[in-house]
Amino acid sequence: MRGPRTQTERDDTTVEIVYAAVTGVLLAGAAFALVMSPVLFLGDVPITTLANLWRAAKITAVVVFAARICWTLRRFGRR
Repeated sequence: MRGPRTQTERDDTTVEIVYAAVTGVLLAGAAFALVMSPVLFLGDVPITTLANLWRAAKITAVVVFAARICWTLRRFGRR
């Protein structure tokens, strides 16, 4: 078992967590915009279609965010 971590190791972990969170938010925003983009091109969309696109966009954004966080931190843990 390892002893206490050094300050550099703790700083590296903090930077990696912030990197994962920021890139996760950016990718989730892009995924949300991609799913909602038909609303921009189609103009007047029925309310049920809009509600379904909104729901799909939220779910997609959450999944992309979680996947990015997990992928980045798992890759960092293997180093």
